[in-house]
Amino acid sequence: MMMIKMMPTTSKIRRSSSLTSGGSDTHTHSNRCVARGGGFSSFKKEQQQKQKKSIGTFRSKSFSSDDEGNKLLIMNSTPNPIEEEEDMIEYCVLKSDEDLIHLSLTKRDVFRALVGIVGMVGMSTVVQGSAPPFARASNGESSLNKAADSEKDFKQLRKDVKALMEKDANLGPTLVRLAWHSSGTYDKMTQTGGSSGGTIRFKEELAHGGNAGLDKMVAALEPIKERNPKISYADMYAYAGKVAIEEMGGPTMEFKYGRVDEMDPSKVTPNGRLPDADKGDHAGPKTTQGLRDVFYRMGFDDQEIVALSGAHALGRCHADASGYVGPWSSTPLLFNNSYYGLLKGLKWTENTKTKKFQYEDPSGQLMMLPSDIVLLEDENFKKYVDVYAKDQKKFFADFKNAFEKLELLGTSGLNTLKE
Repeated sequence: MMMIKMMPTTSKIRRSSSLTSGGSDTHTHSNRCVARGGGFSSFKKEQQQKQKKSIGTFRSKSFSSDDEGNKLLIMNSTPNPIEEEEDMIEYCVLKSDEDLIHLSLTKRDVFRALVGIVGMVGMSTVVQGSAPPFARASNGESSLNKAADSEKDFKQLRKDVKALMEKDANLGPTLVRLAWHSSGTYDKMTQTGGSSGGTIRFKEELAHGGNAGLDKMVAALEPIKERNPKISYADMYAYAGKVAIEEMGGPTMEFKYGRVDEMDPSKVTPNGRLPDADKGDHAGPKTTQGLRDVFYRMGFDDQEIVALSGAHALGRCHADASGYVGPWSSTPLLFNNSYYGLLKGLKWTENTKTKKFQYEDPSGQLMMLPSDIVLLEDENFKKYVDVYAKDQKKFFADFKNAFEKLELLGTSGLNTLKE
């Protein structure tokens, strides 16, 4: 239907107890809508003062011409009397050249309709008005409710990770390694890799040399993922690493969630993005530069390299995984600054009993990799080793910042988890 023009006019009408045209207290009038040249001219206001009037339904139509020769369409109505005087608002709507619809509304009707609309808007304001704009969801579900649900989901995930560690305490350090390797593929130049897609679960990435042995950890987390289907693999790996550090005595860290899993193994980054423990010259300049190259590629500096290396206080190397053997510290299940004290406080020599070149302490119980020893050989690295060996609080603060940064590599638009 095409609306040509809507011209309101107001007049007074009188209500009657009868809805027939024969009401005793009414005067008969004719209401007229005039169409000029295919469009509407103005409506004539038939009553200027408050008076008796009736409204009606159009009964007939005729054509005439005005003084200017324009063709006029005249619609005549037969009134229906109503009791009680009220203002009327009338509209004529043209459907076609032959059809005209006449609408009549009282101002009271319009007022009631507006009151209803305002009431509904007011109720909506009461329900949502107290929430900030970012918390209003277009589908009717508040984003605050979604956040609350997410907090419950991660609370359950924390319980599941803790239960896994209680069942086998040695899995704690491996959870940290999984989170670190899941994030450590980031390249700031190409904006690829990082923790965002959870690609370390694909066999193509698990086959990378630096990830040797992590397939077992990925498999151990699969039942937990099934119990927490709303959480992505990428979020699960990152969060499990955070929980493991905290449960082993490390600093409490902020976590951001909302990573979306990649579904295609083609998103796996090339092999070789993780640091090598030995570039062939043991603790020489090649290994030193190789360490910097990897971390600089991700956006870290020397201080952050040394701070992140402190995680070697946890766990141990396995011959059937990396080929190296032994723990870095005597407390491999406690997160502390002992790594730095041992690194600078003990004499490290080549271990001739292992297949791969590594260092051992005088007792033969502890080990260091060539990439650990370079932190002593390089003066810019060593100054941070000295600081962290003396000040665990400083180490915790710097590690917290560096690890949070590590887990955010390759991500965007995440939400802060409130725990």
